Amino acid sequence: MTENVTNHPRRELAIYNAALTAFGDRPEIAALREEIFERMARYYDLCEEAGLIWQLSNPVTTPDGTTWIKSRRLVAVVEATGQLGLFLEPGGPAIA
Repeated sequence: MTENVTNHPRRELAIYNAALTAFGDRPEIAALREEIFERMARYYDLCEEAGLIWQLSNPVTTPDGTTWIKSRRLVAVVEATGQLGLFLEPGGPAIA
């Protein structure tokens, strides 16, 4: 009878998501995530103070009328290889 039973096509994804949720719910993980976010917010503030980020309230308009911002996002990347990166995502047309 079990020969007619198949696993759901997204079974592995469901198992992974359950493990990820359980991991993220651990108090020490939540505390570490909060610390990371606080430090990234401070880094972003320092970039803004240095004039590297323009808020949408202070955009630059080019001669053709396009509104741009310098950088709009601070991105942290951790690759599976262990490489780390922290960079400002380039600006682009401002989205209202």
